[in-house]
Amino acid sequence: MAHLPVPESGCAYIATLAPAAIGFVGYSIFAGDDLTQRWYQTLPRRECAAKTLKASALTDFLSISPLGYASFLVHRAADHCPCNKKLAMNAYGLNLLLLLAKNYATRNQNKTHLAGTSTLAAILAIATAVGFYKADKTAGLLMAPYAVWTSFQAYNSLQKDV
Repeated sequence: MAHLPVPESGCAYIATLAPAAIGFVGYSIFAGDDLTQRWYQTLPRRECAAKTLKASALTDFLSISPLGYASFLVHRAADHCPCNKKLAMNAYGLNLLLLLAKNYATRNQNKTHLAGTSTLAAILAIATAVGFYKADKTAGLLMAPYAVWTSFQAYNSLQKDV
């Protein structure tokens, strides 16, 4: 990995903190909430899905953490890219808001809201990954695990019974 000049590396660290903080907030909300964790156990899901809410929140945190650096790469590459950076960055911002909305839906134990926000987040994550990839290949690849994870969550949230 190439070393960034000091001002750019500071911006990269700050950009990485925003999604990591949102992921950490989601994990910390559910870490000590036994009632929501018991509700999560009753949801239908596939065998390969996360068994506990803590594991799901931790996977959210791990998949969303690289997105800040990916957004920094897209922002930095915007001068050299003929693609529409603004659209990709707006979709990225909506992804962060939808992650907070999914945390809210899970906390309130609302299956319909959880399925809707998960599905919308998956669609936006895929669109953001494509937009990021057009601007910077590394940014698109950093976005791919989040797109796969949110798509899997959306698929599980739409299951009636497994």
